[in-house]
Amino acid sequence: MRNSVILSILLLSLSLTSCKTTIPDRDSVVPTIYFQLTGSGLSTGDVEITETFDFDNQALYLERNKTYTVLLSGKDSGGVSHITWELPNNGIVEIPDPIPSPWTDGAGSIGTRLLQVEGNRSDPRSSILLGTKIIGRTLDTGGTENRDFVFTVKDYHDNTLNKTLRVIIGAGPTRIGPR
Repeated sequence: MRNSVILSILLLSLSLTSCKTTIPDRDSVVPTIYFQLTGSGLSTGDVEITETFDFDNQALYLERNKTYTVLLSGKDSGGVSHITWELPNNGIVEIPDPIPSPWTDGAGSIGTRLLQVEGNRSDPRSSILLGTKIIGRTLDTGGTENRDFVFTVKDYHDNTLNKTLRVIIGAGPTRIGPR
């Protein structure tokens, strides 16, 4: 219950910062991303990933069978046109609650699902948010899963940010560490 209240307050406060914006005539600035994870002994701010994260050398370690609250945001001052989050299917990364509208939940590539949202060109916003919960699972009881979260944020001038976060699910603890 406490996590739901915190998530609701966080989403409300962030949605108020999702300002209506104007799509500029020209734009060469790549959008940004923000991914926050809380739960399983983490304090707010313990796991915050942005576009400057060392995606090539660092990974997110999740403790299996623990529930985490996720906040994902794509941002661009000229408006966000599209965000996707490709993640392992529900057998590996379970999302226990329905995905909030206007986000959609569909099939990704083999063994993955794709959460996505489209911006509205007639009502452009500088950021689009998703708040949800995830539970990391492993196929073998004592095993480890090495999977990827793939994030894409695109603006109305086709400037695109693509980032792949290695996620390692196992015995724990939850942390950022070497790949």
